[in-house]
Amino acid sequence: EKILEGKKIFQTSSVKPNHEDMKSIVECAGGEMLPKRPAPKTFDEDTLIISCPEDTKKPQVKKLRNEGFVIYSNELLLTGVLRQKLETDQ
Repeated sequence: EKILEGKKIFQTSSVKPNHEDMKSIVECAGGEMLPKRPAPKTFDEDTLIISCPEDTKKPQVKKLRNEGFVIYSNELLLTGVLRQKLETDQ
């Protein structure tokens, strides 16, 4: 099983690498890159929101957090793919 098997990833606008590069990484690791922000009703443990300090104060990210989504840094994915282990508890 691939590390991101069954996971859906949404990336906020300022995250590096850019959306297309991150999509390649996510898909190679078995995940699905979401083209747009997930709806509040779709919240589940398998949807990961990737953001960065530049975006964390933006209304979109605050709204996602208020809807129950956990916001992770790009390091979760990049390091996780390299190590083949997602450490979402950090």
